[in-house]
Amino acid sequence: MPIRISDDQKQLAKDNLDKYNAILSDAQKDDKVDLSQYVARVKFDGFEELKKEPEYSDLEVLTGERDAYQNIILNCETTKTDAEYPKISLEKYVELVVELRLYKNVKRRKNVRDIKTAREFGDLSENAEYQIAREQQGIIESHIADLEKMVGNCEIVQPKTTHDVADIGAKIVIENARTKAQVVFELVGSSEADINSVPQKISNASPIGRAVSGHKAGDTVVVVLPRGKEIYKISEIK
Repeated sequence: MPIRISDDQKQLAKDNLDKYNAILSDAQKDDKVDLSQYVARVKFDGFEELKKEPEYSDLEVLTGERDAYQNIILNCETTKTDAEYPKISLEKYVELVVELRLYKNVKRRKNVRDIKTAREFGDLSENAEYQIAREQQGIIESHIADLEKMVGNCEIVQPKTTHDVADIGAKIVIENARTKAQVVFELVGSSEADINSVPQKISNASPIGRAVSGHKAGDTVVVVLPRGKEIYKISEIK
């Protein structure tokens, strides 16, 4: 499956790959190399818990970040096609590859340990610890499959610093024509959506995201929601 990327972003990935290969080589030779700045970039849910496991090391994070740039170089396409890919920032792509590596090399191995320990408790048919560990195994493998799909089939976009229209990276203010209530959000790719962030990060594939994409401040759009249609005016794009 391809990764779509611009020529500029591909060159950036090449430069970063060279940089990470050099840093990784130094870190493998000297375990006192400070990797904290690379670890600080990782923020996926559950990361702090994974750091407590014996299989975890900061080197796994650094290797995952290197792998992300390597994946891009090996699997990217720069020729535009009519195919639609989920959009994602380069920063988020790198974090997803790190998460995938840690789920395979840390989370999965912890689960194997948990299953082995639970087996030692006896009768599996009445072994709650064993059942919980097996259920967790299914969740882990499902998440790994989802991550593999996301990092293998996407379009890496470079957020703009200014926005004439609503697109990835833009902060947008819309006003409901009926209630006059305002909503402020950042338009992001589907894998970066987060309704709990401030401002909310809303996917470009969501009903609101699809409605506003490509429109300018002052435009009126129709958002199709499960409860019906709502009309919004785009008050501001920045």
